[in-house]
Amino acid sequence: MSKAFRAGSIRGIGPACAFLILLYALASCGAGPDPGLHARLAVQPGATWQPTWTPPPAPTAAPTATWVPLPSPAPEGEGGPSQASIPRLDAGEARDLVASGKAVLVDVRPLALYAELHAAGAISMPLHELVDCYEQLPPDVTLIFYCA
Repeated sequence: MSKAFRAGSIRGIGPACAFLILLYALASCGAGPDPGLHARLAVQPGATWQPTWTPPPAPTAAPTATWVPLPSPAPEGEGGPSQASIPRLDAGEARDLVASGKAVLVDVRPLALYAELHAAGAISMPLHELVDCYEQLPPDVTLIFYCA
C-alpha cells in the first residue's frame, strides 16, 4: 500500500483530489448554489442603479472638564462637630462602659453586615436610619457608635 492511502493520512493526495472531496462534502450538506442570489443582486431590466451617498456625521464638540469646588467647612458654631472634638475610645474602654451599663454600642452598618457579625451587646441602627430612629436610643447613657 502506498504512503498516500495509509489510514489517517491524507498526505500525498493531490490538490485536485482534495478539492473534489471538499466539493462533494459541501454538496452533500445542502450547501449548493443559491438560485435566487443573482436575482436579488442584479439590477432588473429597465431599472437603473444609482449609488447613494450618506454624508459623514457632523463633528461633535470635545467634552470639557467642569471645575466643581469642594464644600468648604462650616463656619465655627454651625454644622456638625469637628473630628478632633469627637471623643475616642479603645476597645477596652468601650467594653468596660458597656459592662457597667453606662454606655450602649450602636452599630451603624447595614443590617446585613450586622447580622453577619457584630460586637456583643450592640444594637443595630443603620446610618441612614439614625436620624429617624434617634429618639429610640436611651437618653440617659453614653452612645458609642461604630462602623467597623
